[in-house]
Amino acid sequence: MAFIADFLTSLCGSAPGSTANESNVADAVKKTEEKFANYFPRSILILFGPPGSGKGTHGPKIEELLNTPQLSTGDMLRAAVAAKTDIGLKAQEVMKSGALVSDDIV
Repeated sequence: MAFIADFLTSLCGSAPGSTANESNVADAVKKTEEKFANYFPRSILILFGPPGSGKGTHGPKIEELLNTPQLSTGDMLRAAVAAKTDIGLKAQEVMKSGALVSDDIV
């Protein structure tokens, strides 16, 4: 579970030589490892959130850190629009209007 330490360190912004911050990171790592010990190793992570909440920003970072593939319905819909598939054309109408694409289309 070394990736947890790397991930928490990247979130905490540990400064070199910062013993207090390193201690905080170590404590957070230990608590996280204990909390999720029954679930690791697992490569499934789902990010939920409204538009603009950072899913697209943090998803690729988590993907790289955990070395696991990322699936994004937004990316899939944009690819379907670009390929002019039936679903892509339906999604394009909804997306152009500024509305959220319905579960039926997704």
